[in-house]
Amino acid sequence: MEFIGVQIRSSKTGTTGTGIGPDSNYGLAECYGDLSAEDCILCYAESRTVLPSCFPNTGGQIFLDGCFMRTENYSFYEEYAGPDDTVICGNRTRYGVSLDSARQAISDAARDAPRNRDYFARKEALSGTANESTYVLADCWGTLNESSCAKCLERASASILQCLPWSEGRALHTGCFMRYSNTNFLNAEPTGGDNGDVRVTESKCFSTRKICSYSLESSIVSQDGESRFCRGMARAILSFGESVLGIILGSGAGTRLYPLTKKRAKPAVPLGENCSLIDIHVSNYLNSNISKIYVLTQFNSASLNRQLSRAYASNMGGYKNEGFVEVLAAQQSPENPNWFRVIKRVQLML
Repeated sequence: MEFIGVQIRSSKTGTTGTGIGPDSNYGLAECYGDLSAEDCILCYAESRTVLPSCFPNTGGQIFLDGCFMRTENYSFYEEYAGPDDTVICGNRTRYGVSLDSARQAISDAARDAPRNRDYFARKEALSGTANESTYVLADCWGTLNESSCAKCLERASASILQCLPWSEGRALHTGCFMRYSNTNFLNAEPTGGDNGDVRVTESKCFSTRKICSYSLESSIVSQDGESRFCRGMARAILSFGESVLGIILGSGAGTRLYPLTKKRAKPAVPLGENCSLIDIHVSNYLNSNISKIYVLTQFNSASLNRQLSRAYASNMGGYKNEGFVEVLAAQQSPENPNWFRVIKRVQLML
């Protein structure tokens, strides 16, 4: 996502793709066309704070009123429609005049955006009566082509018209975003001068819609589908756990727990009657079907070695005789006699 951040600062849009197979990670972030460069950076930063709440799902779509973000473990850049495309009707006050001008403004924005270089359009249908004007924004993601953008906005405009006669609506679609309101939410047009600044009439990063997804079968599930997600995630853990190696850092001197660590390693500090702190981490791995575990030891390691040998040496046969909890002790070698420094490097690397 850091690479996307660099692109956002220069062009207000960015994509990235890394990894292969199930470990792939694709990302897209884009600010709507009327957002200034400064506010685009702020909106992108806000979306970054929302996206982690989708974890441990393998993907998510974040809609803000100034920008959009999506991540998946497959390439989705050309998608313009999906099962979670939705419309949100906001303010429940009604228009008091003919709706023809509102419908026309929505239609014009959907028509013009695909024809513009940045796939963005804004329309205003002004009225002399307070709160009876219509303001419309339409934006497609830059990874689409003109035809896909037109199809996305055609579907989005048809769905958003369902909000009328209510005075506000948003269409959140896989490849585009539309919004209309009888209150002016649009950014001001660029003013004269050479600095290219865009004045902002209001903050755009206040309304959030989050759609988290998993793609064990390339399917998308809403937040309401928690039971289906949990079953799918369990299948994924069982599938990949056997090929995963767990590494637990055996900690340093544990000075904050002194005097409990005067003669023992911090992971060997007793917890309850029969357990130690290290057992929490080993249990997390085993319950995630990760049964190949190394523990890197350092200070007062004898106490930790003793705890691990007593707790796990005779219990790993139940994991198809393939599981183990082994100690990787710090060691000297002809190439590197500074064994404490080697462990420190490993800690920083992990």
